[in-house]
Amino acid sequence: MENLPEKIIFKGIRKNSDPENLIDFIAQSPKLEGKLSKGNIKEAMAQGSCWVRKGNSKLLKRVRRAKTQLRETDAVEFYFDRELFLKQREGLVGDGPILVQEHRDWSVWNKPAGWLAQGTRYGDSLSLLRYVEKQRGKEVFLVHRLDKETRGLMLIAHNAKANKGLGTLWATQKVGKSYWAEVLGHVEKERGEIDLPIEGKESFTSYEVLEKREQTTLVNIVIKTGRKHQIRKHFLEIGHPVMGDPRYGRGNKNLDGMRLMACALRFRWGGNPVEIKLSECPF
Repeated sequence: MENLPEKIIFKGIRKNSDPENLIDFIAQSPKLEGKLSKGNIKEAMAQGSCWVRKGNSKLLKRVRRAKTQLRETDAVEFYFDRELFLKQREGLVGDGPILVQEHRDWSVWNKPAGWLAQGTRYGDSLSLLRYVEKQRGKEVFLVHRLDKETRGLMLIAHNAKANKGLGTLWATQKVGKSYWAEVLGHVEKERGEIDLPIEGKESFTSYEVLEKREQTTLVNIVIKTGRKHQIRKHFLEIGHPVMGDPRYGRGNKNLDGMRLMACALRFRWGGNPVEIKLSECPF
């Protein structure tokens, strides 16, 4: 079994006497020497763990090619996490993202729970963004995010122009977003709106009860704002935390994951209305 370090963060700036090859520059650093083989470094780079900022540029870009040539003053950052490295090495486990609808400018995917919307500095192999890039064979753009624990519909732009247009729709709240959630206890009102501020900002969540179960309630949710963890926080505040939420609530934990799913998106594109929705709630 490989003896891999738990975590490494390396940051360096190439000097004239340093190796020109990116992988050699990283491997010969005292921070990594004897801790990771060149093969491990190359594999981690392919997983998305290496970043380079060229010269005077302020932009740090993810670089996967081990033989990338460095110039003097180029800045390099390399991040290694053993747990994530091994998980990414194992690759796709279970069902991956599913393409729901495709347009010339964008596509909508059903993201499984447990998948990141995009990667971290330590890697991006098990993220929706990287998955779609591999499927399409070119760069794509993340329009919005879902929590790792949340499953459901995500919109991916296929080019920079579409990303800007869709991003503007999202930022100006011109995208309708619906969710299914199973929450703890019985929600009394069949319909309602939660308008409690989140971090001092106005936040609005509307809901409709779909089904009352033995100890839980299935609700359909429409959010008018997009605050971080908005649905999870709002339902916690009214005493009905989302089932399986690992962070918020008591008495709502389970072994099946969080019962929250983005189930519909509505917006206009090219002058035409677009509605993408899932037909059946999986929980």
